[in-house]
Formats: sequence, structure tokens, C-alpha cells
Amino acid sequence: MKKNLSLIAYISISISFICQILVISLVKPIYLKLNKNELDQLVYIIIVLSAMILLIFGVITLILLIKNTVKSTFIGSIILITLGVLLIPTIFSYTWIFGIINIICGVIMIIIGSIHLKTTREYL
Repeated sequence: MKKNLSLIAYISISISFICQILVISLVKPIYLKLNKNELDQLVYIIIVLSAMILLIFGVITLILLIKNTVKSTFIGSIILITLGVLLIPTIFSYTWIFGIINIICGVIMIIIGSIHLKTTREYL
């Protein structure tokens, strides 16, 4: 992957990491402050599981992009697009504060992954 594309991908993945960690730690207090009632345990478990799945996808993508071979970055860019698509609907499950950040990161990841797929498909 080109240096400028990989730098933008690393930044968007790290912002996504920070956002998912903040979701796990701050979703209960924010929900309590906004809605004036307690968050159900089942809903909290679903939110934490979805954030953990997104973190795992991010780690896999980061490892494949850091490896920096042609096939690993190709697969990493496919997973980057998948992660971007998975980040977009989080505005419905998380609060809007984290959802907007995830949407921005998701769109950036989709753009970076598709640019990389377009430029490197003839090298495979």
C-alpha cells in the first residue's frame, strides 16, 4: 500500500480503536445522562460485543496492512472495506456521539480500501 494511503488507513483505524474503547467505557454514563434511566444489561452486552467485534476486525486489518506484502495488503484492504461497512450502522446502536465518528471513519476506510483495490488488482 502506498505510504499516504497507509498513513490515512492507520489514522482511521486508530481513531476507530479509540472510539470503540470509549464506547465500552462510557456508554452507560452517557445513556444515563441522556435518557434518565438505566441501560438494560442485555443491551449493554450487545453493545460491548459489537464493539469487541469491531476491535478484532481492526486488529486483523492493522496486522495485514503492517505486514505490507501484496497479498496481505490486498486482503487487508478487503477487510478494511468490510470494517468500514460495519462501522456505518453503529449510529443506530451507539449514541450519536460515537456513531458520527464511526461513520466518518467508515467512509474513510471504504474509500482507502477501494482505492487500494483498484490500483493493485493487476499485481495479483
